[in-house]
Amino acid sequence: MKNAKTLCALYTDARAIGAWETLKLNFLPEGRLTIAAPDGHFLSALNGGGIEGQTCPVISTVVTKPGSAETFTLARIPQTGRQRAGTHAKRRRSR
Repeated sequence: MKNAKTLCALYTDARAIGAWETLKLNFLPEGRLTIAAPDGHFLSALNGGGIEGQTCPVISTVVTKPGSAETFTLARIPQTGRQRAGTHAKRRRSR
């Protein structure tokens, strides 16, 4: 993560674990959670995590007060092929 003023929230180029590679998971009832950056900004899933035809990132860190777009659901994902089984956070779209 770089600057909270940008929508480019997630970077995968770190070569070591530092302060910006540490996220705080805030567990809520019913398997839900929020994910906070070290500066107190929350990860947001814009448009439920997907914007068809959009080229900008769908995850941002501009919000400091979590709402529905900042609330993720833990889901068990079974192992398939080279993927490892485990629990992953994902954002479910509202119906």
